[in-house]
Amino acid sequence: MKRAYLLLLTLSLVTALSACISSSASADSSKEEAVVAETTAAETAASSVYDEAAMVDSAAGGMGIAENTMPGAEVPEESVSESLTATEDTSRKLIKDVNMSVETREFDKLTAAIEAKAAAVSGYVESSSVSGNVQNGETRWGYYTVRIPTDRLDEFMDSAFEYANIISKSERLTDITLKYTDTESRITALRTEQERLTELLAEADSVDTLIVLEDRLSEIRYELQNYESQLRLYDNQVSYSTVRIDVTEVQVFTAQKEAGVFERIGAGIAKNMHGLGVFLENAVIFIVSFLPVAAVLGAVVFAGYKAVKAVRRLKEKRRNEKRKKNEKTDS
Repeated sequence: MKRAYLLLLTLSLVTALSACISSSASADSSKEEAVVAETTAAETAASSVYDEAAMVDSAAGGMGIAENTMPGAEVPEESVSESLTATEDTSRKLIKDVNMSVETREFDKLTAAIEAKAAAVSGYVESSSVSGNVQNGETRWGYYTVRIPTDRLDEFMDSAFEYANIISKSERLTDITLKYTDTESRITALRTEQERLTELLAEADSVDTLIVLEDRLSEIRYELQNYESQLRLYDNQVSYSTVRIDVTEVQVFTAQKEAGVFERIGAGIAKNMHGLGVFLENAVIFIVSFLPVAAVLGAVVFAGYKAVKAVRRLKEKRRNEKRKKNEKTDS
């Protein structure tokens, strides 16, 4: 019995010891797997961070940020935003047009100021026209098309309209970036083809091949001229803004805000009095200038009247003489 009991006890101890060893081993294995998993995750995260850092460095280099920025160092947001703005400004191709309607009481001074200020900012008057004769009391109108360097447009707008009352003003931006880029791409492709065809032309050994290559090269040269001309036109339109100005000569400026009843009455009276004054002035000028013509016409009419009267008297005299002669013959 004792031996059986001891044997049973020994088996129980061995079983318990095996279970302990097994549980310990499984626990160690679980810990090792967890450690491996954490290590893998850490390596993945580190790789991701490294890739992101590389991308940031690459973008920073493209935006003009210093290449010696330490990995992990914070880049100031202002520098990034300024670099992005600079990149956008230089890459986008924008055409700016301004249309204005103005009125002035000093027509000559305003038109002279437009021309002088345009020249002062390195711009020029592309076209101009003026109608109306001030000597005849007519209202004058003017139309100006001015080309101003885009970077100095604000300077021109702030200084050229001292003698004007701006009635309306509109600005328009036209983005031609895609057209510009497409034109550049076409030029690059045509030049590449031109170089290749030039090489083939040097290696051609038949007249037919030479003719075909020369024809195609002629077409490429023509297309290149057109595209390069278009590109120069785009550059000019982007570099110089176009300002179109309608100028009207007035005596009373148009109110810039909604006026009250009395103000509108006063403005109406002033405008009507000005119109009456212009009418009387024109009437006096017409009468005075017409006097010499009236004197000549009066003299002609008077001379004609005298001539007709003299002819009538002569006819009457001859009629009387003839009648007296007939009476003497009858008697």
